[in-house]
Amino acid sequence: MFHHDHIHHHSADPAGAIDWYKRVFGAEEIERHDIRGGKAVRLDIGGVNIIVQEKQSDAEWAPAPKSPSYGADHFCFRVDDIEAAGKLLLELGADIYDGPRSPREGYGVIHLTGPDGVHIELIQRPDH
Repeated sequence: MFHHDHIHHHSADPAGAIDWYKRVFGAEEIERHDIRGGKAVRLDIGGVNIIVQEKQSDAEWAPAPKSPSYGADHFCFRVDDIEAAGKLLLELGADIYDGPRSPREGYGVIHLTGPDGVHIELIQRPDH
């Protein structure tokens, strides 16, 4: 019944965020369109859609949460080889702040900071 559709990333620097996703994750640009008067770009990363849009100061339809806020903490991509992914990310200049490491047998994780401070995780699972 439910299927993942997209992650919506409001950005202070949309062009920079789009370039980062393309450079670091090989994102492919799918389309450019307007969302409620703001320019947006839909990217595809391994079947995951990320819409990058400039945050509009007058966008009442999606106000910033009051601080402190609770909710989504990060998004995560699955990889086959966490060590290879970590090496590639470092070569691409990604800001890795945790890992690669193995929290338990067969698993590997990396945590990095993406555009606008977005927390991104990579995970290697033994079942995939």
